[in-house]
Amino acid sequence: MQEKISTTATEKILFANILRFLFWSAVGGITLYFIAGHLVKYSTKGIPDFFGDTFWNKSFWFYIHIAGGALAIIIGPFQFWKRIRIRNVHFHRTAGKLYIIGSILAVIGLVIILPDSLCMACRPSQFVVTPLWLLTTIAAWWTIKRRNIKAHRQFMARSYLFAFYFVAVRVLDKVGEIWLPSVKKDSGWYANTDWLVWVVPLIILEIYHTWWPSLNLKTVNKKTAGEVKNISSVT
Repeated sequence: MQEKISTTATEKILFANILRFLFWSAVGGITLYFIAGHLVKYSTKGIPDFFGDTFWNKSFWFYIHIAGGALAIIIGPFQFWKRIRIRNVHFHRTAGKLYIIGSILAVIGLVIILPDSLCMACRPSQFVVTPLWLLTTIAAWWTIKRRNIKAHRQFMARSYLFAFYFVAVRVLDKVGEIWLPSVKKDSGWYANTDWLVWVVPLIILEIYHTWWPSLNLKTVNKKTAGEVKNISSVT
């Protein structure tokens, strides 16, 4: 019996590790695509003309947004690497500070250039996700200062989700162009994909953080179990 339980636990750990590997491999692949397809293009061919014809116009803030966002996107996954968190605390803390700086710079740049964006249908979604990125990043810093590790990890996950939206939405649009050529890419398409690419992952993340632990009977702590026992004895 004990051997069967041990085998089941090992299988669960192995399955979780496989899912984690596939997930972060996908994140890494999408990030590389973004760097090769967008960052390299901006550095060699310049940025879109509608940001202004001088560097100190909106062009400067566009580069600030791109640089800060790239820093956050690249550093983010290392913050979730358990081995680094435990064995190299100094690196984890330094990387965390760089992530915060990158996120703040990216948000500031985005706030300035967003009114000039040509995608009018995308603006409602971007006006919501941008402050959420900033607020969850600040909340992650605030909670770790209070040594609330659980809340810190949850807010970091939310923050990275909002940061990664700016990468994922470009990939989703590209996938739509390749795999759904017959679908008209009008304002409705861009509005829907812009909301879809971060709202759905956020719902899944909140279910993982809050709903699933609450529904999992194995996570009931001794205090709660004691309270249930006392109520049963009274009734």
